[in-house]
Amino acid sequence: MPFTSQNYGTFTGPQSTLGDFIYDTTALEGSWPSEIPVDTSFKLTDIAAIFFQNEFNYSGMHLYGVVPDFVVMERNTGFIPTFMANIANTIHNGNVIVNGATVLNGSCVINGLTNVNGVIIHNGNSVINGQVTLTGVGDVASAINLAKTLPVKSFDIDHPTPSKKGWRLRYVCLEGPETGVYFRGKLNNENKIELPYYWRNLVHQDTITVNLTPIGNYQELFVESISNDEILIRNREDGEINCHFTVFAERKDVEKLIVEYEGKSAKDYPGKDYLQLRGK
Repeated sequence: MPFTSQNYGTFTGPQSTLGDFIYDTTALEGSWPSEIPVDTSFKLTDIAAIFFQNEFNYSGMHLYGVVPDFVVMERNTGFIPTFMANIANTIHNGNVIVNGATVLNGSCVINGLTNVNGVIIHNGNSVINGQVTLTGVGDVASAINLAKTLPVKSFDIDHPTPSKKGWRLRYVCLEGPETGVYFRGKLNNENKIELPYYWRNLVHQDTITVNLTPIGNYQELFVESISNDEILIRNREDGEINCHFTVFAERKDVEKLIVEYEGKSAKDYPGKDYLQLRGK
């Protein structure tokens, strides 16, 4: 039958002077507690709320102690299918342990340790003032900081050659003592390398350099002029131009790299802390 408070009282608590509470027909709620299996952990100082449909289907919240140290919400068997709380703001000051999937639709602020053994789907902003540990992943913050300061930067993928199944391919980034960018391509019967339009505001013009590789036959190629927009190439014999090119330049939108500095770790870098290793 559906729950009605007039038939079943909803609250239980210390009601016996004999010590630990006993569910029996003499309890003050009436007869319905006799239909609920005995909770031997229920003590004189405990309090509980029972949501009772019948002896086979009910849920309850058990608070251990008048000033409870431990709160349990449970069903008579299995899990409570859905728990919904329509609350404008929830503030949790303390540790959170979640065993299972978690879906949050909204902002979340946690001031304490968060330990999640399951999947998290969070559609909103998160502010966590404390350590976050994800089982199977580890300390995410440490992993991110390690990635920021790895001695080399790389990509690692399944080997693209079908005959090398079970193998992997790893490349590492080309590095140098400057914040450099490059642009490459090919000239065929033309003498102008048109630079990307955004290089005008991206690089220092006086750092632009060009490498030329003739194709097919010997050509006495040289750079005639360099501007923010284009590079003009000449053949000394005024013959055809057929070559590959690579153009390098140093960025001007960021602070100039300090190659050598005194310190014990990357946190001691004296320039701008782009990696935020020293915090915000």
